Amino acid sequence: MAEKKADKKKQDRKKGGGKLKILLLAALGAGLVFPGFGLVVAAGLTPALVIGLTDRSAGKCLAVCVGSLNAAGVLQVVLMMAQGGVTLENALRVLQRPEMFLVMWGAAAIGLGLYSFVPQLVAHGMAAMAEMRIKKLKANQKEIRRLWGEEVSQ
Repeated sequence: MAEKKADKKKQDRKKGGGKLKILLLAALGAGLVFPGFGLVVAAGLTPALVIGLTDRSAGKCLAVCVGSLNAAGVLQVVLMMAQGGVTLENALRVLQRPEMFLVMWGAAAIGLGLYSFVPQLVAHGMAAMAEMRIKKLKANQKEIRRLWGEEVSQ
């Protein structure tokens, strides 16, 4: 029984590994061809890398949430950098500006906030809807008792 669980865990790990390896190889290749691009992406995706390595949940929801918004922030900065040329000199100029890190890492922080607060908001909303449903059912119950009499409820 324990062997089956271990085999299943190995299979689950292997499922998404191929796509990640291809993505990492593509990023590495782009970083070798355009070192400025690689430098900005490496510096910008630091929060996603840290969260990706430390998130131990089954679906890695935290890593997905933070990583996707972090990638969106990095894309913004890379597109701004591309207007001036994808050179190492331009990349260093971009990385010297704190507002660029604010864009890249701020997007990751927004992803962390979404991961932290959205489930709580949904839970409160569902609880409020359940309470409203209970009130409605109790009102219906009172109306049925009035129409049919008290002996129906016993």
